Amino acid sequence: MHPITNHFVCWLVILCLIGCTSMKPVEQESPEQRIEFKDRILVYEKSGRIIDMKVVKIEQEQITGSLTQEPLTSVSIPFEDIEKIELETIDGGKTVLAVIGGILLLPIMILGLIFGVAESVENE
Repeated sequence: MHPITNHFVCWLVILCLIGCTSMKPVEQESPEQRIEFKDRILVYEKSGRIIDMKVVKIEQEQITGSLTQEPLTSVSIPFEDIEKIELETIDGGKTVLAVIGGILLLPIMILGLIFGVAESVENE
């Protein structure tokens, strides 16, 4: 295989194995109906602060959770201070690409690497 082909296949596999989740905006009128326990959300406050957290409890007037980067740190945010909320959800397109990458392209990449190593050994 040519080096350009090896690089192309390698990059194609990497792109197809990208994570299956993405952040989607939550309707401001009823966030408590869409958000559940253990969901990962991004909260954009009116003050400009952005909080990445896992939901622990949703009450009538506030949302409580733990920071994603520091799970032992608890944070409570009143709904009146929230500008918007984004919820981490499964993205169908990325999931399809990941499945295609895992099932089809990964074996092709492994074969390419095997033949590439065998070819470089023969040339030495």
